Amino acid sequence: NGNLVKTETVSMTINPAGNGQITSPATNKGDGNYTATYTAGKTAGTVIITAETSNKKSGIVTIALTKQGS
Repeated sequence: NGNLVKTETVSMTINPAGNGQITSPATNKGDGNYTATYTAGKTAGTVIITAETSNKKSGIVTIALTKQGS
């Protein structure tokens, strides 16, 4: 509905597990925005980052990791 929610816990996961690190839970900015930092692993390929709230709402983003210099 587009309404910001200020009181959630947002859990972050990456798939495949082990291809980097992500801050979890995400940092609650107190204004309906949440932040997390992803640090890429050393394996090229697709990584799916999932954010899931404590009330089971979720969203994903897919990123492509490439070899350095590619």
